[in-house]
Amino acid sequence: MGRAETLHLMHEAREVFVNGHYAAALLLAISVINHSLIEELQVRGSVKGDPGLHAVLAKSEELLVLPVEWFPPIRQLVSRRHPFVHFKEPDHEHALGARVMQDKTHPARLLETDAQDAIMFMYRVFRATLREAAFVAADRRQASLAGSLDTSLLGGG
Repeated sequence: MGRAETLHLMHEAREVFVNGHYAAALLLAISVINHSLIEELQVRGSVKGDPGLHAVLAKSEELLVLPVEWFPPIRQLVSRRHPFVHFKEPDHEHALGARVMQDKTHPARLLETDAQDAIMFMYRVFRATLREAAFVAADRRQASLAGSLDTSLLGGG
């Protein structure tokens, strides 16, 4: 479906990517992936609230919400996002400086590649979890009606 916040994050992720703000694009794209998966898991009745990104990825993989081959690269992007969100020591394996030394690549190039991959998966995940609002609402009404019918047939309603 796409909540207003998710759609706004997606728009901003695209804008900051186009303007060369690759770390911001990485952060926003991972947020869209997280929002999209949480919404899908909520529609399926598998989670309530926000259980955290790692739990969301694990549950999504368990339920085959996305193609299984998408999860390793998404997890790698999440790991590369971590030093920007959670303080890490400079020599931490996912820290940008450590990656620059290991890959012998300019940090801007590493971030641009990360951002390209993140934006690609952002759109893939969003499309894979996209549903029509009326369809989801009808599913919820039907499930509610089925529950009401079950209780009325048992003399409870």
